[in-house]
Amino acid sequence: MVESVSPHTRTPYKTFPPWRSQDRSAFFWVAGLLGLLWADLFVALSVEWEINEQYSYGYLVPFLGGYLLYLRWEDRPIVHPPSGPLPFYIATGLFLLALLPIRIVFQANPDWRLMMWAHAILVWGLSCFALFQIGGKKWIFHFLPAITFFLLAVPWPSRIELPLIQGLMRMVALVAVEFLNLLGIHAVQYGNLIKLPNALVGVEEACSGVRSIQSAIMASFFFGEWFRFKLPFRMTLIVIGLALSILLNLVRTITLTLISHYGSAETMERWHDPVGYFVYFGSFILIMGVALLVKKWARDHRSAPAPKGGLLRGSTQGCPKPRLTQIFMAAWLVSIGLTYGYYATGKPPVEYEVRVQPKWDQLSSSARFPELSPTVESMLRYNEGKQAAWRAGNSFWTLFFFTWEAGGVSSFAGVHRPEICLQAAGLILKERGPRLNWDKGPFQMQMETYTFASGEVQYHVFFAVWETINGRPVPVNQSPEDRLTNVVNRNRSGARQSLQIVINGMRDLETATAATVQFLNEKVTLELR
Repeated sequence: MVESVSPHTRTPYKTFPPWRSQDRSAFFWVAGLLGLLWADLFVALSVEWEINEQYSYGYLVPFLGGYLLYLRWEDRPIVHPPSGPLPFYIATGLFLLALLPIRIVFQANPDWRLMMWAHAILVWGLSCFALFQIGGKKWIFHFLPAITFFLLAVPWPSRIELPLIQGLMRMVALVAVEFLNLLGIHAVQYGNLIKLPNALVGVEEACSGVRSIQSAIMASFFFGEWFRFKLPFRMTLIVIGLALSILLNLVRTITLTLISHYGSAETMERWHDPVGYFVYFGSFILIMGVALLVKKWARDHRSAPAPKGGLLRGSTQGCPKPRLTQIFMAAWLVSIGLTYGYYATGKPPVEYEVRVQPKWDQLSSSARFPELSPTVESMLRYNEGKQAAWRAGNSFWTLFFFTWEAGGVSSFAGVHRPEICLQAAGLILKERGPRLNWDKGPFQMQMETYTFASGEVQYHVFFAVWETINGRPVPVNQSPEDRLTNVVNRNRSGARQSLQIVINGMRDLETATAATVQFLNEKVTLELR
């Protein structure tokens, strides 16, 4: 039977899928371009995933996100592409133009989270626009949750993360101390630390975050999307996931504290990682259990699936052409080459390499060299590190010295800085003094100076980070101007060293500064290569 077709009625074409060759080719080239852009972003983020245990779950995000995209593809709606691909070409071209300066800035500042988010939002925006170009508005709304899931792998901005996470850690420490005192165990809170009569226990070692907070959000988002909950149920699941994560961190803190109280520091160190893994996997399993309960309660959580395969209502002229998409992929490769060429061709000449080394055997007859715990090593990811403590007259000195060889991790040498870690340990920042400049030939060490207090006791702190090539100082708090200066000068992160001196028992910062200068002149060697 032949049906008549009005000249004003668009003919439905079975194109996408069941695939017509030109549409299949166009789709796969666009999908390939987006896959490369997302992979490029994940490679840039992987350094943060490697050194920051809070974001180690990031390695799972690409795979889980890919699975969510597959589920969305199974019940994709019928496609309604726009009239032409020109807007997609314009958007892709602008994206590649914007990506080049972001890539160049990021190469010199791989720890700058603003650039991570700028890169991620660009890729996310182009992905949404590509979905619109291929399938129309319905495709954007259909695939948007799965595409947005990838953004959970991006580290939170520091201005949000630090106050929130530090506040949660203090809350966990406070509740744990109250619970221990109810058990008859004398415990005192110092910031994120819990002081016992025979031990000092950290809530995620003061500098780090509450374990599994970020991963709990990721898991809650994943299960909410997997079961296709409506928005109120998804938000409820996220809130429940956060509450479970905080509760399990509280259990973890109390457990390690009890192990320290009834056992020893070595016993607590052995149980540190197993209990941490319990928090990770326990929160994941509990969130999945809550999601299953919500699924059973909210039976209308999933909308009716669209016809599998669908029809293309209208013409195929909205699909991007494979050849132009290939040109965009080539442009992306060119942007990578331009980025590396920018730093390779303008690399400043190496005049010398500076290697600083304390005279460990001449510090003091009373010097002790405590072993740095595996937890500290996993947090800082240094190549060489050493700690020393000794008494000099009425003052007590502590020295930390670390070396990072060249690579992506070296750019994080100053992340765990005194104003974060010491305040997390319960000390109060009273004063930031002028920089201490220690000149040694062509090398000038610029040390940040601080005064912290714990009750009536004052701690004077001196901290510096520098690159071994030409001894270039690295500001502890790098402003946007400092970071852009790195780009203009084409300074990519190389090998770095850091020195931190903590002095307790001197009357003021000026006296401690003079003593530190004398110590540097007498007890620190400098080797120029």
